[in-house]
Amino acid sequence: MEMFLPLLTNHWWYATVYVIILLMLPMLVKILGALTQREHFILACIIFFIGPIMGDIPGLNNLIINDDLLEMLCLLVLVCYLRWYHEQLLSLGIGLACLTFGYLVIGIQEATADTVFSQNPSVFIFPKMMNLGILTQAFGWFVLFSHIHFQSRIINWIASHVFAIYLITEFVPIRDWIWRSVFDYGPYYQSRIMAVVYPIAVVLFLCVVCILLDVIKSAIFKLTIDRHKGRWFEAVWNWTAKKFARNNQTPKTSNELQ
Repeated sequence: MEMFLPLLTNHWWYATVYVIILLMLPMLVKILGALTQREHFILACIIFFIGPIMGDIPGLNNLIINDDLLEMLCLLVLVCYLRWYHEQLLSLGIGLACLTFGYLVIGIQEATADTVFSQNPSVFIFPKMMNLGILTQAFGWFVLFSHIHFQSRIINWIASHVFAIYLITEFVPIRDWIWRSVFDYGPYYQSRIMAVVYPIAVVLFLCVVCILLDVIKSAIFKLTIDRHKGRWFEAVWNWTAKKFARNNQTPKTSNELQ
């Protein structure tokens, strides 16, 4: 079922959440727009400071349907507040400060994780919800790249195939086959050099292969499905509309026939 209905079964979590956000976006923007600046600020603060520990609150995960969707909604609230009221905070200095703070928090977590977990295995150093370090450094990278403006046909061409790379490599049967059968990381785990070089080389190789597959797919679609864009959709839509109209057509009475 997951292979035939990947979005409905959350097979690709990012694609599923992205589609849901797109469907909800017009209503969400209206809801946030109805808040005052002070109310929006309070909501953003609650999300930024409470969000990272939500995953450690007992019983809260039982109330959450989809952690990934909730994280995206939280980020939407934060980004909308900054865009609407405090766009000056999107400066280069703020971005660098967020990067520094985020990686500092992640470094502290990594350094203390083994010690705390060995003393109390029930303690989760990395919350199941948004991690403060990850959230802050992600925001820092977003701000940093928003100040970089350049054009490159090569980068744009590669970027057009990134989503295909994600869909191929995150397809569960393919992912398991790649990392368990084809590219086993185990023999290189203890090597200081190969532990870094090997996964980077594998990732680059997989990107090249996935891009080639996407190019082949695009060529096939161009000769078949995309040859007459919209024709299949229009055919299905027209058939459905006629079927619906026929089923809802009320029979005329004998007086109307006369």
